[in-house]
Amino acid sequence: MENTVKCPHPGVRISVSWLHPERELSFRRPKVVLSMCHSHHLNRDDVIWNTVQANGLKSAVYFWPGSDREIKGRRPTYWFNYNQSASYYGRFDKVLDWLKLPDSERPSLINVYFDEPDGTGHHFGPDSNQVKEKLLFVDGLLNYFFTSLWRSDLVNCINAIILSDHGMQQVSQDIFLSEHIDTSGMEIFPGPVGRIMLRQSGMKSEEVYEQLSCQNLPFRVYTRTDVPKRFHYSSSNRIGDLVIDGNPGVKIWKDNSSSYYKVEGDHGYDYKIQSMRSLFLAVGPDIKSGFKCSMPFQNIEVYNLIADLLNLKYRAPNNGTLGILHPIMVKPPNPQLPDRMRLERCLTRNEETLQFCKKCAVGLFLPPNEVELTTLVVSQQKANLCYVTTANYGLLYDRNVSLLSSIYALISPSQKVTEELECSVSHQGSSACKALTEREQVLAPRNISLYALLPFTENEFADKFTESDLSWLTAEWRCPMYDSFYQKVWLYLLRLIVRYTQLYRNILTIVGPIFDYDHDGLFDSDELASSRDHVPSHYFCIAARCSTHWTPENTCSGEISTMSFVIPHKREILNCQERYDYLLMHTARVRDIELLSGLRFFDLWGVQEALVHRLHINEELWPLSSANVTQARALRWKFDFCFLAVESSCCLKFKDLMHQIFATGVPIPEVQIKMND
Repeated sequence: MENTVKCPHPGVRISVSWLHPERELSFRRPKVVLSMCHSHHLNRDDVIWNTVQANGLKSAVYFWPGSDREIKGRRPTYWFNYNQSASYYGRFDKVLDWLKLPDSERPSLINVYFDEPDGTGHHFGPDSNQVKEKLLFVDGLLNYFFTSLWRSDLVNCINAIILSDHGMQQVSQDIFLSEHIDTSGMEIFPGPVGRIMLRQSGMKSEEVYEQLSCQNLPFRVYTRTDVPKRFHYSSSNRIGDLVIDGNPGVKIWKDNSSSYYKVEGDHGYDYKIQSMRSLFLAVGPDIKSGFKCSMPFQNIEVYNLIADLLNLKYRAPNNGTLGILHPIMVKPPNPQLPDRMRLERCLTRNEETLQFCKKCAVGLFLPPNEVELTTLVVSQQKANLCYVTTANYGLLYDRNVSLLSSIYALISPSQKVTEELECSVSHQGSSACKALTEREQVLAPRNISLYALLPFTENEFADKFTESDLSWLTAEWRCPMYDSFYQKVWLYLLRLIVRYTQLYRNILTIVGPIFDYDHDGLFDSDELASSRDHVPSHYFCIAARCSTHWTPENTCSGEISTMSFVIPHKREILNCQERYDYLLMHTARVRDIELLSGLRFFDLWGVQEALVHRLHINEELWPLSSANVTQARALRWKFDFCFLAVESSCCLKFKDLMHQIFATGVPIPEVQIKMND
């Protein structure tokens, strides 16, 4: 969350905001006051006061990062050079003066910045008495402002939004990189997230990664291109060559002499950490009274909220999602139904002759009464996709790159992952079978094979295929994966989903490939994808559970919970993480997956419901047991050990114990656990 407008580059962070709506007598235009802190503006991105002025309104800033510089040739209508010693009370007095200007001179947007309690938190730590005292001071400052509004008869026409830009974490450990690698010639930027520019070191990123990873150190190290997608921190060359993601409380330095700025508190850690959570409060005539947001949201969404409250027609391109904050508004704009590309069906019955390319040992179960699924996944930006839906699954196929785009299915407790599903079928006759064989031969030297992404079977002894099953197994709909990735990561994920079905019943699962070789967080062009031999850079998975039951159209009358991942397609697990933790690290918003795939999900669920799940942030994976989550997590390393040998006798007793946790939630006596160590 680095900019109120765009998020893939370091930028603005939000602090405090007030909004002023239209008032019939004294105020003829909506008025807004907003406050931000800590950031660097990039001239290619826009800022909120520029947007306001582009709509013919005025803006004012009493300190804000970049407000005393020209950005895209503009400054706010009223502004000051930054002066940290300026009175806090005086800043609010100036805001009141601006609000009392004649209508023709009055700014519609007013930004105000305060550096407390952030400064005190850095110096003394978030739990210090000094921070508690500073919070009382800030509380009194806000009381002064709102009392002044009341005395000026403005309190009932001001929408006030109070935000913090981040949380604060107690710093407990300093890591000096010079104790672990030769830092000569490197430029290292310290912080909770350290950044390395190799410069004149003579080393390559891969060498440094090998030296720092898997060493049982309190951080994870990534080459810039391997940073988890949810951080949006890979595209800019200003980031450096490597990124070091410290554990909570860890601060990264080049060497002992570089820790010139000793701090007790800091921020910039993984936004999932509770200490990084920030504040959002809003009050005013356009804001619902007593409303509580049902889910956390990222601060990139505030830009569109301000634009909605001011009824701005022009808006700069931004990474916010229109409508996500409409529920907090008394009279939100009408929801905009997103566009979609029209798709054709890939195959119709008896259209072409299907031919086996390999011997098929098993088939997929199909209920006797087939009901076609309503399309759950649609194309938002990609052209030339086709689709297939049956009672069991739905899929999209990309004709431009000759590769499956996504496949979804409802995974039930009775299903299992099978590695026997090796057959392939083609709808293009023997020529396609030959092409499949040739492609496998090309990929084999790189230890890549073509795999079915959802290799589930209901009955491993079934040997008859329905026509729909044949379509699902067409040769063109298998995806290239590193063999080690499939065995170590993908099968683990699929078996975890099967475990979840024991607790949550049917799990709607959507998977597919991602191509992002230019690391901009957006799906690659067909040309770039083709240049990589159609081997994906990542794979995505979206899992959804329903508190009641899924309808044949994949809708739910109860509550829906989602969990989504963007997993790097690598030969090895980065940083030697445990698989469970690796999946948690590489969770992502469904919206991130949409940007990376060119697809859109959940249209069937209604506009607002779909928005909620597209922007959901997975702070944890689903509990493995509603009654015994802690014990299940303690045992998950044993699940890691056994999952590849699911039929071996050494794991049979443990599988029974895990089933007891996953399915029944009944705690296991400690003596039983020790017997299975």
